[in-house]
Parts: sequence; structure tokens; C-alpha cells
Amino acid sequence: MRGSSKSTAVLGLPFPSPAGSRAALCTASSSRISSRRRHYAVKSKNFERKEARYDFSEITNRVWPRHPPPQIDYRNYVPAEEEDEEDDWKPEEDYPEPTFTADQTSDQYIYPVITPQTVPVKIDSRTGAFLGTGRRKAAIARAALVSGQGKITINGRSFLDYFPCFFERGAVLAPFVAIERPNTFDVNVNVSGGGTKGQAEAIQLGIARALQSYNLAFRPALKKAGCLERDPRVVESKKAGRVKARKRPQWSKR
Repeated sequence: MRGSSKSTAVLGLPFPSPAGSRAALCTASSSRISSRRRHYAVKSKNFERKEARYDFSEITNRVWPRHPPPQIDYRNYVPAEEEDEEDDWKPEEDYPEPTFTADQTSDQYIYPVITPQTVPVKIDSRTGAFLGTGRRKAAIARAALVSGQGKITINGRSFLDYFPCFFERGAVLAPFVAIERPNTFDVNVNVSGGGTKGQAEAIQLGIARALQSYNLAFRPALKKAGCLERDPRVVESKKAGRVKARKRPQWSKR
């Protein structure tokens, strides 16, 4: 029946009228919303209450003793029984007995430098010069060293004329500064390949090796100054399909 709020029977089942169905629909939706709000409110309260009463002391007491904090006082401590027993070398046993002169005391005695005797000595049989070869990048330098007044010749030219830049000059003179003998040796160098910096560092290595052949006692000072280190770094070769070794060609979307 139209306009009434009573339900009608369709096939024996109760069916609400349009007006009654609208009212029932609003009541059901409001009840669902209120129940949902109550559900979320209760859930949030439980969650906050759980967080408030949660205690980490049990986990802390169970995990923390396994990983104690490092002790600053004992971080670098090595017990006496764990020390290496094989490292009992005493340098004074390898030194010869000092012999003092009449005008020399024990404090003024200079002990000889102990250096390995496995370094090969290269000497030119024709001129008697001590030889040394150095390489850096694409440069190769062969130095011939003799006693003299400190004259350095590179490819038949003067040292100052060949290297006008102070960086290259300092690299060439570094071995003589390390041994504190600036004007004691004459050097003739033949160098090829590479640029000015590569040639200067190759000459430095060649002169250092020639000085080592001249006197093995120069080796500690040269090694400490880094003049005997061979720098293996070279320019990486270009790859196919790339601009350089690693650089890729520019990509354009359109």
C-alpha cells in the first residue's frame, strides 16, 4: 500500500514500504557508524594502553649481556701471555762492537746502517757510471750517475731548460734532498714518452735507484722519502662504443 509505513507480504515474506524502508535504512547506517566509531575508539585505547605498559627490561637484560659496551681503557690492551714470542730480535746484537778513537765518546759514535744486501747494483762497464731506470705512466727514464758537482743533463739539454716548471724540478731533485747531497753527483738522463709530469717522476725513480746502487746506505732515506716507490697508475684505455674509458655518449630522448 502506497504511503503507509506498514510492511506488505510478498510471497509470504515481510517487505517494508518505501517510507518505512527509508527510515530503517537511516537507522541501520547510523548504528553502523556509531558501532564503527566505538570499535576504533576501543582499539586505539587498547593500543595506547599496550604501548604504555610495555616493558623492554626483559629483552634488554637478555640481549645486552651478550654484547657489552667496549671498554676504552682495555681496547688496545694485549695480555702478556698473548704476545708474540718469536719477535725477540734485538738490534744491538747485529751491530759490531764500537771502536772509539781518542777524541770520541760513546755518545758521538755513529752506528752503521743495517741494510739488505739483495739490491742489485748496475754499473756501466765502459764509463763506470751507476745506472738506474725509472718508469711512470708512458715515460721511461734511464739515469747514469757519477761523482761530480751537481750537473744534471736531460736529453742533452740543461735541467733548468728542460723543466721550466718548479713542480717537475722539485720531483727531479727530491732524491738528492732526501740524502742531503745536493751538489755531489752529476747525472745524465735519457727520457722518452709521456708528458712533463710523467717524465719528471720517472727521472726521480731512475736517479733514486742509481743512488741506491752507488751506496746502499742511501736506501733508508730514499725509501722514507718515497723516491723508490714505483707508481703503477696509468691512463685506462678507451672502450668501444664509449667516448672515453668510462664516459658514455650523450643520450637524447628526442
